Amino acid sequence: MSGRMNKVSETIKRHVSFILQEEISDPRIGYVTVTRVEVSKDLRLAKVFYVTLDEMADKHEVLKGLKSAADFVRGELAKRMSIKFIPKLSFREDIG
Repeated sequence: MSGRMNKVSETIKRHVSFILQEEISDPRIGYVTVTRVEVSKDLRLAKVFYVTLDEMADKHEVLKGLKSAADFVRGELAKRMSIKFIPKLSFREDIG
């Protein structure tokens, strides 16, 4: 991954983590930690990997909550980042 891609990935990770913790009130999401972000070469798609800290949480419901919040999170990223394109977010559970 190039230096620019790494920088964009880390910036997205930091902002998405904050947005999920502080600005999303969907109870399905609960305690989620963003572990890493992988951006495509053209910076138009970002895979956001996460883990759920609540072992009792329904993983399918967590993913549904994250997918539901994706457009809101992307809009918030647009307000916080100064890049030409804000990537489309794809949430994926980080299995290992």
